[in-house]
Amino acid sequence: MSLPLEGIKIVSLGVSISGPVGLRHLADFGAEVIKIEVPEKGDMVRHWDNVVNGEGSVHFWVNPNKKSLTLNLKDTKGKEILNRLILDADIFLENFSPGSINRLGYDYENVKTIKKDIIYVHTSGYGQDGPYKSMKAFDGLIQAETGIMEMTGSKEEPAKMALSICDGVTGLFVALSCMMALKQRDKDGLGQEIDVSMFDCMVSMLGYFPFHFFENDYIPERIGTGHHLLAPYGAYPDKHDKLIAIACASEVTWHNFARALDHEEWITDSRFSSNAKRYENLHALLEVFLPVLKTKDREEWRKIFLDFGVPCGCVNSLDEVCNHPQAISREIFKEVNGKYGNIKMCKFPVLFNNIEPLLEQPPLLGEHTDLILENLGISKEDIQKYKEQGII
Repeated sequence: MSLPLEGIKIVSLGVSISGPVGLRHLADFGAEVIKIEVPEKGDMVRHWDNVVNGEGSVHFWVNPNKKSLTLNLKDTKGKEILNRLILDADIFLENFSPGSINRLGYDYENVKTIKKDIIYVHTSGYGQDGPYKSMKAFDGLIQAETGIMEMTGSKEEPAKMALSICDGVTGLFVALSCMMALKQRDKDGLGQEIDVSMFDCMVSMLGYFPFHFFENDYIPERIGTGHHLLAPYGAYPDKHDKLIAIACASEVTWHNFARALDHEEWITDSRFSSNAKRYENLHALLEVFLPVLKTKDREEWRKIFLDFGVPCGCVNSLDEVCNHPQAISREIFKEVNGKYGNIKMCKFPVLFNNIEPLLEQPPLLGEHTDLILENLGISKEDIQKYKEQGII
């Protein structure tokens, strides 16, 4: 079965996570992604840990289904090879600090002279302009600058989200932007310069909070596992102090929650007669239902809540997620055999009725160098010379 992006060729100077994970989504659907890496060293994420048969776990997250070509872009011959790759490419991505790519000679205007209709993607922390454009950016720093860290955590102190959420979200915008640009090029035949900023992407994810600020100068307090609009909504301890998450987003659900805990009198209690009242009287609300939740374990409560139509979920540890019955049923983790051995990997998380995305192990450093250069018409003798000269 053919994949929708077969025939699309991408040259990537992407390092770290946000740009590469965006291109991973395109590679999952058949795009040929050639990852340019520094000879002998490779992308930094290969070395952040060595838990997957000596290779970095982030590499396994962001680089499946790609090809690796080692290339010294400080060498004239290395640049000649890159130029030939661009000539046959649809998309060119870089995610260095703004200005770095210009010094290499591969800014948009220069690349456009090589391939007129190229789709050129910048991925950076703060974008290609503005007062912060030269600031170094990593996930935790963007969480800090966009308010996510300040809004997350307990009343006592803020917290960083454990996930590389800024990288992951930015990667989704990278993939979406590439798809939009490809579709537009189908219509007008023109290329595109795309500026993807981690900061912008995460500010766009602040959702309804900016409306509260612009309308009422509202600054949210940190509330742990709770919700800034709804009550009861959060994670609460059972008889063994394990947490169960509950979400009452409507009056019907609140009524069902009260009935599930066998306290129907709460429904007519004036303190809890609306969501606004419950939120206003949250301390009193917690005082009445937390002791009841302490009478059973969370699995008992989960079954009761499901019977009463109350949305809920267990606050699971990583081992519980990796062995979750839903994850097993949906086969979100698949064993993939390859050069790194038999490795469990997370597949593309959307199911299609007639598309099966790729799921292949990421490349060894420079694994496809010879193949890519041979496809460019470079002889084996010259390839060997380039290796000896440190060009590849």
